[in-house]
Amino acid sequence: RSHFVASQKGKECCTKSQLILIFWGETIEVNANNILNDIFAMSALRHRKQQRFQNGFESREITSFSTKGKVPQPKSRVVKIYPSAYLVTLRQFDSFLTSYCEYTSNTAAVNIGLKLLVYTLWLLAWATDSPENTFSSSMYVLSEEFYMMTFAIRFPGILEAVEGFRTGSWADGSWEDPRIVFIAKYFMAGSMLFYYPFDHMVYLGWTVPKLVPVDAQWCFSYSCRFWVVYLIADLIVCRLKILELRKKKTVLQICGISEIKREIEKQTIECKLRYIRIQRLRSFCALLPAIKWSFDNEKEALSEEEVFVNGLMLIEAYMALYQATVFSELFED
Repeated sequence: RSHFVASQKGKECCTKSQLILIFWGETIEVNANNILNDIFAMSALRHRKQQRFQNGFESREITSFSTKGKVPQPKSRVVKIYPSAYLVTLRQFDSFLTSYCEYTSNTAAVNIGLKLLVYTLWLLAWATDSPENTFSSSMYVLSEEFYMMTFAIRFPGILEAVEGFRTGSWADGSWEDPRIVFIAKYFMAGSMLFYYPFDHMVYLGWTVPKLVPVDAQWCFSYSCRFWVVYLIADLIVCRLKILELRKKKTVLQICGISEIKREIEKQTIECKLRYIRIQRLRSFCALLPAIKWSFDNEKEALSEEEVFVNGLMLIEAYMALYQATVFSELFED
């Protein structure tokens, strides 16, 4: 940044036509005519008619100034001006990276991504299963490795359950029906207060059995039973939310508000209904595997014979990803 300040030398300032150039803390005395000529040259260069883009970009000469000596010396450099379509693509890519970083910074979102990866790899292993198939066996090993990572990523969940139990935040917004907050607080968050300790013991029992000598299979079955309680409570909450939103939608038709505001409120209600219906379908898909694993051996969870159960979990994972990306800000206050 430069500032041009008139030199105060008594009455000789106007006759000598001198300026002081303050540039990055350095004061340089130069002739005013040279500076004006350089400014006009730069202005003409900036407003020069743009040429057609060639080979995806054009070359444009840009003049800058060097402060060697007392008088700034112009020098030229060539920069590449990219077409607008390319810049739009870059902006879209930057927007994607920003959204991706926000997504991966969320522990619940990372858990969804890992779960999706686990069952996608299982699907590849099952679809390519054949004798002496290295690819199929490799996909199965990878799915088991990522499956264990889902246990590790859930370690911070116990404090989230405590927060939901104390505040009722797992109701996702404010609702008129008090049963929604009550069930979300005491059954959904309350069941997770018992689910997470068993889930952590499962992980430690499988990874470091000598350090934590527990029956991991028994802990896994009980963690799934508390998960069943959570899923049933979630289905009930979804039903209550749908009833309340339908009631609001009916009242909206007869209330005395402007047409524009009525349409906005209607679209918001419809969006929430879609979100809740997806959530209800997710809970239903996860309920059957949770019931089965509550009374079954966990080692069968990712086996190639469990096509129906793992298929349901794969569908639930894809719906969770869609729900987390499309409706990420729906219930934020």
